[in-house]
Parts: sequence; structure tokens; C-alpha cells
Amino acid sequence: MRRVLPWLALLVVSACDRAAPTAPPPPAAPPNGGGHYTDAEGVARTLFRPIGTLTYGDHVEAALPRAEALLGYEFVAAAGDAPALILDVRGDARASLAVYGPRDDTGLWDAPLRAADGTGLLTIDFSNAPLADGGVYFILLRSLDGQQPQYTLDLRCAGCDVPACAAIAACDLYCARGYVLDEADGCRSCGCTSATCDDGCLEGEQCIDGECVPAPACADACEPVLHQVCGSDGRTYPNPCIAECAGVERFADGECPPMACDDAHPCAGGLVCEGGRCVAGDCARCPPTVGEVCAESGRTYTNLCQLECHGEMLDYEGRCVDRRCEDDSVCPAGWRCVPAPLPGNEQRCADPNAVDCIRQCAQAVTRCSADVPCPDDRPVCYPVDGRTGICTLPCRPDAPMSCGRGVCAVLNEGDAAGICLAGCDPRAPRCPGLQRCLPDLRGQSVCQSCDCPIQDPMPVCAGGQTYETACVARCAGQVDVVDGPCEAPPVDCTRCPRVWAPVCGARHIFATECEARCQDAEPLPLEACFPADDRPTFACRVDGDCAPTGCDDEVCAASPTAACPPFSPEAQCHQQFGACGCIDGHCGWRAVDRGLAMCLEQARAAEPPPPPPP
Repeated sequence: MRRVLPWLALLVVSACDRAAPTAPPPPAAPPNGGGHYTDAEGVARTLFRPIGTLTYGDHVEAALPRAEALLGYEFVAAAGDAPALILDVRGDARASLAVYGPRDDTGLWDAPLRAADGTGLLTIDFSNAPLADGGVYFILLRSLDGQQPQYTLDLRCAGCDVPACAAIAACDLYCARGYVLDEADGCRSCGCTSATCDDGCLEGEQCIDGECVPAPACADACEPVLHQVCGSDGRTYPNPCIAECAGVERFADGECPPMACDDAHPCAGGLVCEGGRCVAGDCARCPPTVGEVCAESGRTYTNLCQLECHGEMLDYEGRCVDRRCEDDSVCPAGWRCVPAPLPGNEQRCADPNAVDCIRQCAQAVTRCSADVPCPDDRPVCYPVDGRTGICTLPCRPDAPMSCGRGVCAVLNEGDAAGICLAGCDPRAPRCPGLQRCLPDLRGQSVCQSCDCPIQDPMPVCAGGQTYETACVARCAGQVDVVDGPCEAPPVDCTRCPRVWAPVCGARHIFATECEARCQDAEPLPLEACFPADDRPTFACRVDGDCAPTGCDDEVCAASPTAACPPFSPEAQCHQQFGACGCIDGHCGWRAVDRGLAMCLEQARAAEPPPPPPP
């Protein structure tokens, strides 16, 4: 290893000749925590995802999450608490720390209470404005430049008692009707309350999924699931939904036990006494099997027995379909008459002249991918699952009805045209697959994709960070999206960190990205300084994975190389006074000599490195 620094003879330029101090970068706006989506399993979840829970006095260490991950920690606080959060991020990575809460009854977080961003040590202290409300709060951690260094996070609260319910589990469920409360302590559990009609329903209505609906349509809304329950009326029902449709407010899992009866002890609730047992009469005697059938009246019954018992005639097997049709002429614009998804219907409809084929009007969906383009009548391919997309139409944002039943969504800043997408309700989203219910650039809630690889990269700037596409930015919770990458923040060359986080720039190895920018060199991955056929590996797990290599042992890497690109003066300081080891998963020079600080001061007063060779 060399111990001679020939460039020290060049220390003739004053530090005043270096770039003048500049203002720090503008703060990055943290995302709003009021969003939620439905995952591939149909579960409604919040956009923010907890890694775990913290209590006062906790200290954690982990890798800083990327901005789009929306990860963090939950903690419980009491009204009047004044917590302090201390985030210490290694290296020169730019990070964001934000606090949200308390979460509302549905699980959403709304706008941040406090936020801080920058490099190194970030703090948020509520001592000058204690929390007004008790409840669950969220700490959002984000990397703003793509780096993922290690961090430590401390949650403190001087003089604070342990809040009630501090031991609750982290939860990312979105519960439109609130969370289930533990009967023992009244604390929130990670489960949603079932649908109820608190104020009761009018005569002729039933409570289904929390809404009062006309009784004849009640059973049609029930899923064909066999989960027998015993109602408070003594009857057994196929599932809780059908029990609710019968007006039963209380029920328990399983079949009802037989009840003794005689002339002196008649049965209640419309049951009849047969052989000393209370049994159901009429249609309620049908078996509790689920095999849905559709009557000619258009009403769906749980099984054929129920249909015949009500004096109906069978039309076809399966749930009754909406918007039945014979051909496209009776369907709305943009819709088509297609075979309904019913048992055996696909085979029946194979013959275009079949009279027993059941068809319904449905939105025409044409699939597309990177290899399968859209037809001319639906030219826009919008991704839905990472591999394929749906073909849709362009539209005019100033013509609200241009998409028929859909919404004309504006997804790119400056676009004169939008695209037709399905609208959604952010309070109760029903978006398919991996799509989420998110606002477009006009604030309209539409089902949007959060997996966009089939789109060409179109960088946008949002919240001070560059995203690959507007879709990725919106799925990270960003609303204000501007076309083009974010402008690099001005660099304060007097405050470049004294760490070893090397980059390649102008064919030189610089100690940090800050140092490279101060020499007007575009920072590139370190591997870019080596020939393609002789690039070493820098990833490591322990110090033993790394060793000096290169033409003069100037390179610390996990695999050998014969190349040795020139080091900047500051990079030479780290090599001169450092030991080769594994630093944050990357081979590099770890300072072991106090001479490093003096060497760096001298290097920062030196001439910039010579221009790269032609």
C-alpha cells in the first residue's frame, strides 16, 4: 500500500477558490397517509405499512427503506405526551422522518404532524407542542436518494407514563366500519368489525353488509358460502348473511340443538313440533347446502329446494346475472354482450346459435402486453398486473361524459388528453388485482396500477424525489407530480461528509457523491470506473470478504482486478489512512488513523484532479 502523496506539493490554491456555500436542498414533502388499497387477496389495506411497534425508550437499527415502500413504526401516545424522535442515518444518504396521527377509526393517518429531512442526524421533538390527542401514531422513514444505509431510531418521552394499549400489534388493515376491540382491555385488535345497522331498518328492509336493503334483494347479496349458524330464533341458517336476511340479529356458529316440545310447550319462531322436536316448517326445511340457482323471476335462491318451495320456476343454474342481453345492440356504448360466468355456460355458448346461452352486458376488456399491442379502437395500454394491461380509450378531461361510465383520468402533467379508467370510492375501494384507488392529477379517485413495468420510463419529480414514472410516484402516496427528473439540489462543498461512500466520476474515484459534484463530475456507480471485462465485486458481508487489489493495492474489493483508476485527493486520504473492510455491505476504506481529518482539510484546499485522459 502506498504511503506517499505526491499531490501534496500541489496545495497552493486557497479554499476560497472552491465552490461557494449554497443553501441546503428544499425539504421533501412527505406523502399524505389518507390512502388505502385492496390487495390481490381482496383485503383492504392502508398505504403505510408498519415494520413493527415501538414504546417509549425503544432503540432500533435497520436499513433505511426506499421512499416508495412507505414503511415505518407505530407507537401509542397519551394526550399531553411530548415524545422525541432521533433518527441517525449513516453516510451521506438523504433521509426523511415524518410523524402522523392519531390514526382514525378506519385506520388512516391523514397529513403529517411534523417532518424533517436531510443527512446525518434528524430529530422531531414535541416538547414545545405536546400531542393534543391520545391514540396510535406512525413514524414514516424514507430514503430520498435511493441509498439504503443503516440507521438507528430512538423514541423517547421524558416523564411520560406507559400509555394504555401500548402493547397492541402493528396493523395495516383498512376497516371502513372500525376495528374490533378486545373485550378484556378495550384495546384495538388487528381485525375489522362486521357490518351492522346500528339504527335498525324499516319494515320490509333487511341489514346486509351494514346497509338496509329491500328484503327481496337481501339474499341475492349473500355469497354462496356454507358456514352454518344458529339464530336466536332457534333455526339453523347456511351462513350469517342469510341469517341476517331472515331478520336474525344474534347467532352462534354451528347447528342449533334440537328443542323439546309438546302441546303444553309449543315451538316459537314459526317452528313446528314433530316427534317432540322443534323443526323448521315449509321452506326452512330445505337442506343448508349452497348451490345457487336463478328463477325465471330473476331472483337468486340458495339452492333448488328453496326455489321450488317458493313456487318459482328454474331459469338456469348459478346466481342471476345483471344486464342480460342477446347481442351488443342493447348494451351501453363501450360494452359488449358476452357469455356470463356461470356453471356450464361456456360450453353452452360455444355454439353461437345456442338458445340456452346466458349472456350479459359487460365492459369490453382487451388485454395487451409489451408484445401484444392494443387495437386501433382502444389504443392505450394501461398496466394492471406487471405483465399485462387493459386496452382503453383516450379522452378529453374537459368533457366529463367522454368515458361513459368511467372517469377521464389525467395521469401525466401537461397531457392534453386523459385515459378512461374505472372510478372508485377511496372510503370503500373496489379495484381489481394490484390496482389501488388513488387520486389522479385532478384529484379524481380512479383505479390505478402500482406495478408499471410495461410503461416506458418517463421520470417525474414528486416530493423532492425522482420516480421512474408518474404511476410509481402516485403509488408512493405522492399527489403533486411534475414531468422530468428532479433537479439536483445545490451542493454545499464546505460540508461534504467525511465518509467513504465512493462513486465514479470523470474516470476518477471520489470519496463521496458530494465531492464528485463539487468537481463538476457526474456521480456514477463505482463499477463504472473499471473496464467492463475487469470489474471487481464490491458487495460483502464481513471484513474478511474484502482485500486490497488493483494495480497498486489502491482498490478495496471482494474480487481482484488489475485496473487502478486514479483517486481524487480526498479518496486518497481514505486509502492512505484507512484499512480495507466491509462497510454497510460494501468493501471500502475504514478510517483507522487520526491523520485522516488533517489530510482531508489539505485535500479540500488542493487543486481539482486533472481532467480525464482523451
